[in-house]
Amino acid sequence: MADVKKNSAANPDCDCGLSYIGREECVKAPGVGNDTAFVQGLRGKRGPQGPAGPKGDTGEQGPQGEKGDRGMQGPVGPQGPAPAHVWDGTILRIENSDGTWDDGVDLKGEKGDTGETPVITVAEDTPLSYKLHFQTSEQELTTPNLFAPFTEYYVDLSAADSTLNIPLKDLILTYQRASASALRISIAPKNTAAPAMQGTFMPKKGMLPPKA
Repeated sequence: MADVKKNSAANPDCDCGLSYIGREECVKAPGVGNDTAFVQGLRGKRGPQGPAGPKGDTGEQGPQGEKGDRGMQGPVGPQGPAPAHVWDGTILRIENSDGTWDDGVDLKGEKGDTGETPVITVAEDTPLSYKLHFQTSEQELTTPNLFAPFTEYYVDLSAADSTLNIPLKDLILTYQRASASALRISIAPKNTAAPAMQGTFMPKKGMLPPKA
């Protein structure tokens, strides 16, 4: 049991003149006689922690933070499939990702101004070549040879009965050596059932190639 001590020089802050237990000063209760005082006891052990209280209200949102640095650019992704599309005249319609179609866009442009009529002249006219020249106030050009390119045949007809057959669309042109002084030229259809005019040309002496 704790000792009971009276007010003394060792406890100068207490002037109640009463006894106290286990503390350095006593506290006189208000409205109580001089012979009554409350004495503070020893501090007890810490009790168990109580249950958590209810969650408090959410506080106000804080200020906007500073913008961070821009991150590195990512790699390029694979190319996606081209959207389905349909043409309605000059109107192009594109299929949406949900399978529906948009209203379309008319891509027909406005009619342009009438162009200048060029001056056309013959630039070259020979048995083997025919070219035209076009000229306006801003430009000019000359066409390439409008004749189809000729096919050249090199053949030796000096041997007896030698021939040369040249296809001419649905016909066959045949050169045949008839004799040392005669060359037979004939035209016949590729299809023997079709009618065609046939003829023989006998060149003059000296038109045949020389003997090898």
